Amino acid sequence: MIENPSKTARQEVGIQKWRMNKGFGTLNFVPQFGKTHCANLIASRFHVANPGAKIVAVAHNDIAHKNLVKNLPSYVIVTTISKLLKEHDDYLKLEIGLLIVDEIHKFTKGGIKILALEARRKLGLTGDKLEGYAKVILDRYGFGVIDVITEDEALANGWISEYVEYNLPVDLEEYKKDKYAAFTDKITDVTKTYHDLWRRLNTVFGHDILKSDLDLMFALYTGVTYKTAGSKRGTFIKPEVFRGELASTMGWTKDIDLSIDMNVNIDTFFNPGHLHEVSKMFGSIIRDRNDLIINSKNKVDMVLQILALNPVPTIIFNESTYMATTIADALGMEAIEYHSNVESKYLRDPITNEFYCYENGNPIKFGAA
Repeated sequence: MIENPSKTARQEVGIQKWRMNKGFGTLNFVPQFGKTHCANLIASRFHVANPGAKIVAVAHNDIAHKNLVKNLPSYVIVTTISKLLKEHDDYLKLEIGLLIVDEIHKFTKGGIKILALEARRKLGLTGDKLEGYAKVILDRYGFGVIDVITEDEALANGWISEYVEYNLPVDLEEYKKDKYAAFTDKITDVTKTYHDLWRRLNTVFGHDILKSDLDLMFALYTGVTYKTAGSKRGTFIKPEVFRGELASTMGWTKDIDLSIDMNVNIDTFFNPGHLHEVSKMFGSIIRDRNDLIINSKNKVDMVLQILALNPVPTIIFNESTYMATTIADALGMEAIEYHSNVESKYLRDPITNEFYCYENGNPIKFGAA
């Protein structure tokens, strides 16, 4: 490996930020920068300072698991999200000194139980552009982002290799356009009803906790962790607190007089129970609208056209397992599908159609399990 003093120094800055945050937080570093190397250094130093303490590293899939095994010290217990969930009760009994979660953005939906594990220190690693909901989850469980290195910063300093990025516009299928418009109308209706009320809640709490109508809707359903100036640890405000404060500031009370027309309107839109339901619905609509774009057949067709024009070894990333399966099925023997839900199967040579085998002659099985 070619040493880059500037890159090494910047990695050390991230490590020290984690240490100064009492050993809690996530390093959000652009891919290729060396997140795993930072984890290696942190694990090594923690082991020296705490000999005998258990260090557990969790990967999202088998490929990431192999990378961690290869690049972390041998005394680190490396496991996968699926294996840890199966053995969750055993890990609850384990006194974890340092918990490392790789690609932590992928744990904010299906890996909450892992993020919630008790540990003396917690380190998250990601290169993802985190959404508001993901940030809320990470803050809640001691993995708040403490250092960020953007692609622009890394390229400007020569920390990662340059590459060419092409953005190709793809039209949404005609039959989906009406659904997309309907979802957008619902989102607009909700944000109009509660427009700018996030500012009022900021005044109530005395801090700039929320920054938009979107932040408000997520806060009403998931809560928010915020940090005051100079504080090292965040404070979590439960969603029911947000709902209660918004209801109160809008004039709602448990014994509100519903014989008054204005009070009926207040009860309709600002009853805490309604705020819970509307914020839950809002999050669901956002996800459903995103799914229309993510799982687009037109996107699949575009990918297949690109592959046909560029017949070279290619890795395709997508957040949808459905799309990964669709592309792999279309390519047949030319493609190997891999994701957290893929069915394990034996690999065949696309030319000879014979099984790939280990040195002992046993066929190689590929899959998440």
